[in-house]
Amino acid sequence: KAGETVFKKWQACHDGTKGGPNKVGPNHFGVVDRPIASHEGFAYSDAMKDFSKGSSEKWTVEFLNKFLLAQKKDVPGTA
Repeated sequence: KAGETVFKKWQACHDGTKGGPNKVGPNHFGVVDRPIASHEGFAYSDAMKDFSKGSSEKWTVEFLNKFLLAQKKDVPGTA
């Protein structure tokens, strides 16, 4: 039940289907091990681009678990 609630919030801004659209946030299909701020066709905030170090940083399961609880704490200025 708790996961369903979080997932519904996530879907308001992101799509997770292969080839799905960007929404307020980028499509998240295949996000694990993808370089941060690298999804083609999405206009990332300057804060997220800076955080990604030129997309040299990657999304890991561990970092996603932390980041998704407090995005603006980990990346101040992100939308």
